[in-house]
Amino acid sequence: MSDILNVLTNLIRKELDKPEWKQYIIEPISKWVFNTIWPWALGIILINFFLTIAAVSLVLYFTVMRKI
Repeated sequence: MSDILNVLTNLIRKELDKPEWKQYIIEPISKWVFNTIWPWALGIILINFFLTIAAVSLVLYFTVMRKI
């Protein structure tokens, strides 16, 4: 069983080391991710950050107002 696994691992490793793999598959996928997905993800992260700050500020404001 381990011999078959070693043969498959070596075969996959040899295929992934070929430059064609990187040129035709990895580069277009990485360009697509960084041009399409990353700006949206960054926007969602920033919106989440600022809304969290606003929510904590509102909670602190109303707890202080309640004590007065």
